[in-house]
Amino acid sequence: MAVGTFFYVHFADEPQLAFADSPHGPELGKRVRAGGWIADWKALNFELGPGRLVDYLANSFAFRLCSKRLRDVIEHSRAQDDVVQWLPALVAGRDGLELPYWVLHFPEVPEVLNKSKSIMAGSMIVKAYLDTNLVTGHRVFSFPNESLSLVIASEVKESIEKAANSGMKFSKVPIA
Repeated sequence: MAVGTFFYVHFADEPQLAFADSPHGPELGKRVRAGGWIADWKALNFELGPGRLVDYLANSFAFRLCSKRLRDVIEHSRAQDDVVQWLPALVAGRDGLELPYWVLHFPEVPEVLNKSKSIMAGSMIVKAYLDTNLVTGHRVFSFPNESLSLVIASEVKESIEKAANSGMKFSKVPIA
């Protein structure tokens, strides 16, 4: 089976899009970045700033904050080997209504990097190259020690675009 193309998912950098802010402190961000299953999570509250509400919502934690529509697409498109956990969040709109969102969390991160090609600075990934053999069987994942990266296979990207999910842009991840 040939390995397809993979893409980073980035928050769209458009000034008219809304941003969600949370009053919670940095300890929560460290907890999520540490990985592992989170069993005692309580819904995280965000307040929506001015702008257009989108499915992949930029936020003060830089968490992968997904609407229910985007969650459904990712959940339906992910591979059996992709380990994800959906952590509930509530986004309070300017009208006071609370909208359900989900933090996409990776409690287990697969070994998918080509170690000889990827450029590292200690444990930090400067430039990732996926390993053709290791990425087989994955469609939605992140990297170790990363809080922002979301990598998806081309078929997941196509499903996201077909569902008209908003708030993101894509760039190719090199494969070696």
